[in-house]
Amino acid sequence: MSYVDDRREVLDLGFANGAYLLPCYAGDTFRKQFVVKEIRNTKKNDASIVTFQCNLLRNNTGGEVVFTVDKIMMFRGLTNQSAKSGLTYKNEGPKSSRLKDHILANSHALPNHMYANPLKEGQLILHGMTRPFGRSNNMALSSLFGMTHPTIFNSGLYSDKELVVPGALVISLAASLASRDLTEGLHSTLFNCRLFNKTSPVDTISALTYVSKVEPLDGTLEESHCVTVGLKNVNVSELSGVNIPKELFTNTLTPNQLEAELAEKCPELSEKVISVSSINPR
Repeated sequence: MSYVDDRREVLDLGFANGAYLLPCYAGDTFRKQFVVKEIRNTKKNDASIVTFQCNLLRNNTGGEVVFTVDKIMMFRGLTNQSAKSGLTYKNEGPKSSRLKDHILANSHALPNHMYANPLKEGQLILHGMTRPFGRSNNMALSSLFGMTHPTIFNSGLYSDKELVVPGALVISLAASLASRDLTEGLHSTLFNCRLFNKTSPVDTISALTYVSKVEPLDGTLEESHCVTVGLKNVNVSELSGVNIPKELFTNTLTPNQLEAELAEKCPELSEKVISVSSINPR
């Protein structure tokens, strides 16, 4: 977004319905479009929660939407008197993707081989790579994408532990860590992603993925529904043998409910969960 109000804290709460709809090519030009889908005040009436539909449009082909995602943000210290507190965001599901349809229609042209480690329903994958986002990466990518709130990179006002990695970058890093074990995905859709605990640039980030469903599409492709959980300051190799509650992967718990569940059933992950993303790589 082009403008950031640096007088108040602005937090990313989550994303939904992220889909790559049309292929893009070198030389294409783009513009952005934001549609306000919902405004509501928090129960304490001390902040506003706004849901934006964020569209990326291609200029040189008449303004086609090539990518879309819903973004949920909280603006602390700001309330809207006209907002109806009873509103709740309805996840309408991702839009139909012509890119996905094109892949399915041409699946016969893909190499005919089996994935070395086929995914199975109920499988939990502990991804081996762990890394911090880093202050330099946080500053460079935040600036590149127009995220300029002081809490992101003003080290004169905030210590390294007080600085915050933006939600979109947290999701990207968690997905990157997971992609090392999900290498053959041709198309992905982000159904829903919720952000929980804040992450600083010096926190080490790791990830694990739960496979909730695997459906064959034809003789070549299959559709997998996965939930990738981003963690901070957790070495996932130490989670082998730990009983992780299945509720973590349902993506329906509020932050308070999730923390209560983890404190009781899995204290190793208490206050360590930073994101829960429901995706379906194909």
